[in-house]
Amino acid sequence: MATTTAIYTELKSALEAITGLRVYESVPSALNQLPSAIIIPEDFNPLVTMGGNVFTYTVRIVLFAGSVSTAQAFKTATNWLDPTGATSVLAAVNADATLGGAVDCAFIRSAGIVQREEFGGGDVVAAEFLLEYWRT
Repeated sequence: MATTTAIYTELKSALEAITGLRVYESVPSALNQLPSAIIIPEDFNPLVTMGGNVFTYTVRIVLFAGSVSTAQAFKTATNWLDPTGATSVLAAVNADATLGGAVDCAFIRSAGIVQREEFGGGDVVAAEFLLEYWRT
């Protein structure tokens, strides 16, 4: 079974397929480059099944596009919500739903609307995704 660190590394690699996106596996002290994404652990659920143990995890992915004062930031964040294409978070995850064999299955459970978030002393445009993955 892959470690959580290995899984986050594979998720980071999948998301970095989106051109120009800088991905952090934990919350950084500062976002020095935009657009950026942060992978945040959300939930862990051990399930006991007839065939053995199945573990489900939920990870929050917050993507920061840029300053709220730029129209391009809203366009960038909206493009992340597309179901397909080079800037789609869903497509990046679906390209390898096993995250390099680290999990049995990974999928985007929900995608948040583009919103304003305060980070590092300024307001930025952000989109939020919940990713669920299963492993045995």
